[in-house]
Amino acid sequence: LMKRQPAISAYTPSNTDREVLKRIFVQRERLLDKIVERLARSMSTDDKYHVLLIGPRGSGKTHLITLVEYALSHRQELSDTMRVAWLGEDDTFTGLIDIALGIADQLAAEYPDEFATDYRASVRGLNADDAAESILKSIVERLGNRNILLIMENLDGVFDGLGDMGRKKWRAFLQEY
Repeated sequence: LMKRQPAISAYTPSNTDREVLKRIFVQRERLLDKIVERLARSMSTDDKYHVLLIGPRGSGKTHLITLVEYALSHRQELSDTMRVAWLGEDDTFTGLIDIALGIADQLAAEYPDEFATDYRASVRGLNADDAAESILKSIVERLGNRNILLIMENLDGVFDGLGDMGRKKWRAFLQEY
């Protein structure tokens, strides 16, 4: 009987077992630790941090953020203060409504007791920008005193899809909340 090796997803590290990803992670442990500590502080204090990783396709960005998310999600002290929404590289954004729905869908899937899927009914009939604003405000209300770790891949594509006005509205939302 052959022992089966765990599968490694070359283009979607988030689909690979986290322990396998940790074993094949090479020469970036200090960077990983620094990002994890900074974001842990952001989740547990009023000091907020943003991390932007830039590099060519295949350079390990998703591998790194998968390990960051894994490390943060396994910190007991963050279990009551942090919620994670990961908008992946295959998600398409043509407006702020796509970001709002993406975040709401992720939170509803990961934390169904806290984030029900009823947000869509409450915004039917609203224009896209008003619906997005309503959904995002609902998310903030449901978060309460918790923080959200928002992981967005291919941010350049997200910003392109948002357009100038969408980028301004997203920035205003981030600054306010």
